[in-house]
Amino acid sequence: VFILVLFVSFLFSLWISRLLSKNLKNLEEQTNQIRMGKRDLNIPVKGPEEVRKLAITLSEMVKELKKQEDWRQHLMEDLTHELRTPLTSMLSQLEAIIDGIYEADEAKMQDIYEELERLSRLINDMERLSEAESARFSLEIKTTDMVRLARKVYNNFLPLARNKGIRMIFESTNVPCFCEVDRDKMIQVISNILSNAIKYSRQGGKIWLTVDYTLEYTTISCIDNGIGISEEDLPYIFNRLYRADKSRSRFNSGVGLGLSIVQALVEAHGGEIQAESELGRGTRITLRLPNEYEGASDE
Repeated sequence: VFILVLFVSFLFSLWISRLLSKNLKNLEEQTNQIRMGKRDLNIPVKGPEEVRKLAITLSEMVKELKKQEDWRQHLMEDLTHELRTPLTSMLSQLEAIIDGIYEADEAKMQDIYEELERLSRLINDMERLSEAESARFSLEIKTTDMVRLARKVYNNFLPLARNKGIRMIFESTNVPCFCEVDRDKMIQVISNILSNAIKYSRQGGKIWLTVDYTLEYTTISCIDNGIGISEEDLPYIFNRLYRADKSRSRFNSGVGLGLSIVQALVEAHGGEIQAESELGRGTRITLRLPNEYEGASDE
């Protein structure tokens, strides 16, 4: 009986080994297909538990890779469109001037100059976004009082807000909020957020800039009662080059890179940024930064 049990156990182990080997070979073949660029794979989840977990992981990886590839394709299409528009406009106007249809007067030159400025802004924004995404490798981290830093940016934007008839309010804790950040990049982040709030607020509107502090995090919020963001647009406002087509949207001007840059800089500090909004009621942008900078990740 003992020998029979050993024999059955041996046969069972051999069967499991062959099954495992077969499943692993199938996964290896599918992994090679993924490596060669195939993304429409349907990886079966079967076999021993370890193999099933590996299959699930591969399936999730394929989905993420496809999503990233689709995103890159859409990005290139959007970028191509953004570059083509001012170039087409300038070329058509210059051809009309050369053919004698238009006179090379001051108004036409001004139109061409504005298109050149738009093209230059797009290229500069793309460069800034690239720098922001690599910021984790070039941050100059210093212990900074975030209340003083935020108030400095706030004071810089007061004249612009007053000229538009917008009231700005600064609120903070009664104690310094020390946080390890790159001072210049944080000024860029807060400036971008405040600039958006002013740009999309109506005359007579209000903007609050607040700074809060805990032992672990510093939280900075910008709240306005401006035109707001629609529910369908809100999940995408941090995407590169995202602009809603509807004229009522606050994102129907510019090239849609400002908040992408802000998000990249905040995440380079190990922080996170969130947006809450209601169309016609206003927007709240909140960023939370760890007080102690932990450095670049190992990814």
